[in-house]
Amino acid sequence: MTVASRKHQAMYVTIWYTMGCILWTAFVYLTGNFAVLFTTGTNQANLNWMYVHNAVGLIFTPIGLAIAYYFIPRASNTPLHSHKLSMVGFWSLAFVYVWTGAHHMIHGPISQWLQTIAIAFSVMLLIPVWAVVYNLFATMKGQWHQLRESVALKFLMSGVVFYLLTCFQGPMHSLRTVNAIVSKTDWIPGHAHMAVLGCFSFFAIAGTYFAVPKIWGKALHSQSLANWSYWMLMIGGLGFFTTLWLGGFWQGWQWNNWSIPFIDTVIALKPIWIVRFVSGVLMFLGIVMFAYNILATAMGANEEAAA
Repeated sequence: MTVASRKHQAMYVTIWYTMGCILWTAFVYLTGNFAVLFTTGTNQANLNWMYVHNAVGLIFTPIGLAIAYYFIPRASNTPLHSHKLSMVGFWSLAFVYVWTGAHHMIHGPISQWLQTIAIAFSVMLLIPVWAVVYNLFATMKGQWHQLRESVALKFLMSGVVFYLLTCFQGPMHSLRTVNAIVSKTDWIPGHAHMAVLGCFSFFAIAGTYFAVPKIWGKALHSQSLANWSYWMLMIGGLGFFTTLWLGGFWQGWQWNNWSIPFIDTVIALKPIWIVRFVSGVLMFLGIVMFAYNILATAMGANEEAAA
């Protein structure tokens, strides 16, 4: 009703994505939590994967992109490159993403035509992805020097890169030949964690770093701590995601080699999981630094007025 009663008729892309998130969350939640009660077997698995995949694509993605589209122009004090291109990204996401969940069941007990549809729509996801990424990178043209001083922009643009990598990786591992190697391996959690921790968490942290000092009318408690939180999350994230991708591919290759006992494939991944643990600790430290910095700012540890 707030949107319906607006005075300015044109709507910025952030509002489109926010409204989409609200509507799609209702649809995805109802489908995933109630429709599955009336199905069994393969049909229930299809609905489950629709729910799991669309929780990322139709809930996290639209609200994450809403944050990016709002805060990148605000933090850089630069107008968005193209509103029309942002609408291409929004509507292509709306029509394409919902059909991709079945690509997690490639080579499984589902019809070949359904697998092919899931693959086709997964590849078509490159349309909204390139529209978003190009639009946001073009917005920053001539403004990259601002990243040296702005922690919010560091997180935002790193999140855009992670979004590109995540959404290129997804369509590629939906292909039958790639899927035969990486499906059900550590590649999948590496992919999923980069989406939520590497992309959308970076957007959320950036928005918080930008907005909280302005809300409280104070300077950020510590720019140095903010930069440390960025580097902890970036280094930890890269270690976390990369080892899971490489380890998952190696794991899948071993699974496809019937001469290798399964337990040996578990033992072989021990170094990968050690790096994953260390990387997770770094990410945890980054989150703690971020949380302390925000709380210290809000609770008055620094009374200097925000710019």
